[in-house]
Amino acid sequence: MISKPIVFVAPLLPFLAASTGIAADKPNILVIRADDAGYADFGFQGGGINGDFADLTPRLDSLSRSGARFTNAYVSGPTCCPSRAGLRTGRYQQRVGMEDNIVDFENAGLAPFQQTIADRLRSLDYRTYAIGKWHLGDDLPDFHPNQRGFDEFFGFLTGARSYYEYENPADRLERNGEPLEERPDQYLTNVFGNAAANYLASHAENRTDEPFFMYLAFNAVHAPLDPDPDSRDDPRIQDIEDENRKKLATMTISLDNAVGNVRDKLLELGTRDNTLVVFLNDNGGPEDNPELEGRNWSDNGPLREGKRSLYEGGIRVPFVASWPGTIPTAPGGRVLDDTVISLDLLPTFIAAAGGQIFPDIATDGANLLPRITARAPNPLERCLFWRIGGPVDGQRAVRQGDWKLYRNGRDQPELYDLASDVGESEDLADPEPERVAKMLDLHAEWVRASSSRSGDGER
Repeated sequence: MISKPIVFVAPLLPFLAASTGIAADKPNILVIRADDAGYADFGFQGGGINGDFADLTPRLDSLSRSGARFTNAYVSGPTCCPSRAGLRTGRYQQRVGMEDNIVDFENAGLAPFQQTIADRLRSLDYRTYAIGKWHLGDDLPDFHPNQRGFDEFFGFLTGARSYYEYENPADRLERNGEPLEERPDQYLTNVFGNAAANYLASHAENRTDEPFFMYLAFNAVHAPLDPDPDSRDDPRIQDIEDENRKKLATMTISLDNAVGNVRDKLLELGTRDNTLVVFLNDNGGPEDNPELEGRNWSDNGPLREGKRSLYEGGIRVPFVASWPGTIPTAPGGRVLDDTVISLDLLPTFIAAAGGQIFPDIATDGANLLPRITARAPNPLERCLFWRIGGPVDGQRAVRQGDWKLYRNGRDQPELYDLASDVGESEDLADPEPERVAKMLDLHAEWVRASSSRSGDGER
């Protein structure tokens, strides 16, 4: 039987305080998202090819050590728009009509009737901030962040742009719908880090009794390869021989510095201990594939392929949650092997905020609080599903336990045991025909249940 969409009813805050050790005060919530980073390109993820990035991300490595890191973490889509739609709504993007990127479609965006994670938290008295890359529609006013639950927005609406050129109107930066009157004189990753820190300071000064939800979506390290000129002489990158890889290393250092800037502001304001911080990537890195537009010479480590693929390299991502005093840690950082997905953030955040998801508001995610607070001793058991490119000619995948089924269009399905073969190199479909048939049926039933379009079934 297919895993039905989870409808989670979060316990009220007093119960949370009694059962999980969570403080009765609502926590601040900060999501930090990287863009097109390689799975291995952070110190806490192994540090890339031969460890060439091992020393580049000390702030993110510190964040990982201060909380819990998931080793089987996924996003719901292998490209920007589907992945972002899933995180914002807590629902598979097929439900919300955004299976693919929207760059080639006029007047496309996240449907206005879809409630977002910011809508939910604002209803729980949170002040909401979105900073950085939006990429869920820019043609119509109804797609704008300020119409999607965010009180404040600073950033750009499209999917990619330069990091230090601000003349192109399509690349404009804006604040709450108004173009900036003065163009920044800084590298864009620094601009977003500083903007986040400034919003935190303003919030602490003016809204002392109101928790915040901040969605900080860097476009780093998405192409183009635009390193910060001020960081090109960093001694940590001088031994990297490939010039493109060296540019990516410089961009990664800037990302880590910006994250550190935000962390330092939380510490300065005395709000770090009451802030749940989650870091993840939006999809796999596009690696060094000459046939792939937008490649950035990222490294997905042992995973197969990368961005735009439903092999592991396209959908498995770094995923860290840190909440000092509430999420237990361990020497070197706590590691959890549960199979989790970015859809889980919405019910997790609502639970942390003491809210409820009523039965008429479905989410495909699971509340992770019992696991990350160590209240629940057993890992989550569930099926996860993916599709991109349509029900027949596109890619499809399902994960059930350690088993992963992959199918590309009308090709024969492939089956992998991820516990022993995370690189998906040994296809076990032939010796496991019954398992293949069962997982195909699971995926077909998920399509029928979750598709937002009629007549979209498959076998």
